[in-house]
Amino acid sequence: MPASLRKTSVDLTLLLAAVLGILAWFADKAFTVDDPLFLWLGRQIQHAPLDFFGFEVNWNASQLPMYEITQNPPLAGYWIAAAAALFGWSEVALHLAFLVPAAGACVATYALARRFCAHPLEASLIGLLTPVFLISSTNVMCDTTLLAFWCGALACWIRGFEAKHPGWLLAAGVLASLAFLTKYFGIALVPLLLAHGLLRERRLGTWGLYLLLPLLTAFTYDRVTEALYGTGQLASAIRYAGDFRAASESDLLEQTLKGLVFAGACLVPALLFAPLLWSTRALLVGLASFGLGLAFWGPLGAAIDVKFPADPLALAIFSDDEIRWSLVIQFLLFALGGISAVALAVADLRRRRDPDSAFLFLWLVGSFVFAAYVNWVNNGRSNLPMAPVLGILLVRRIEALGAPGP
Repeated sequence: MPASLRKTSVDLTLLLAAVLGILAWFADKAFTVDDPLFLWLGRQIQHAPLDFFGFEVNWNASQLPMYEITQNPPLAGYWIAAAAALFGWSEVALHLAFLVPAAGACVATYALARRFCAHPLEASLIGLLTPVFLISSTNVMCDTTLLAFWCGALACWIRGFEAKHPGWLLAAGVLASLAFLTKYFGIALVPLLLAHGLLRERRLGTWGLYLLLPLLTAFTYDRVTEALYGTGQLASAIRYAGDFRAASESDLLEQTLKGLVFAGACLVPALLFAPLLWSTRALLVGLASFGLGLAFWGPLGAAIDVKFPADPLALAIFSDDEIRWSLVIQFLLFALGGISAVALAVADLRRRRDPDSAFLFLWLVGSFVFAAYVNWVNNGRSNLPMAPVLGILLVRRIEALGAPGP
């Protein structure tokens, strides 16, 4: 066996052993959060596989049709239905079934990391052993499955250009379509893949035709669900996000501050490795910048007149009209991690100025923009697509600084 192949085999074995070994400890975790929506969807698919949203649920203290409640496509429900048919509906059985997409995300991330840095195992471990990946992988929702399709599509797309083989590009189009059918954010792969192709080839070629596949999938899905339920589910999800954002009255500064805090908390390695990545001066400037922004934001800028009294962040900071400085310090630390994560993409682009660095920049910053400004609410799941690229960028930064050893 060639040395490179042997190293890859060892790396993947260690990576899968680390991630799956950790996740297996949570196989008997009780179903939580939005898990029931996906479990009910799986039961419906077993009963009527072509009428996936054709049932009612009591989710907001009233019976409503599933298609009015859910904001995700049904592919994860089909996986649950198949797994439950084979192994039953227990927590252990279904959590073990969702180790498959977690493992797929690991392998695809490693394939991508090999292309962009010299230490793919370290990059994969850093990216995938983030809080957001581990938490998302201990439920039966659609997020880790999306990540597996997402990274797989990117890996196949890049391989297709390097090998000059259309089969890889077709595989990327299929995986991007499956990503969309898993979670609507998967459609964001289309502009990301398009940008990579344009950055590499400098012009639009026949390779762009493969991107029509996920677009056609999205169009067909919207028309089919409109025929079944009277409204296209993709269009409905877009309207829901827009209406919720408008009702929340969040301004740009608030969304930015929350986005940085969420990103830093979800991607803790960006904070833990910060002393290796940046000078003390840079860290102090980043912390001061966020602190200044926080001071100008309503709740801290006017402690008596809270700008967003019903906002969870404001309610967390305030207790009996007093600022809870312990939480402010936590927000500052997590925000420093978020700033570090975004700065990694910016620094990599400024240092290298090549198509690879531009692609990684668009991946991380584009995902951050979606989570902070576009999605109906910022949460851990919307930050998950940043986890693999964070590990890659972090290792590229350490390699560029000449740090010894892995």
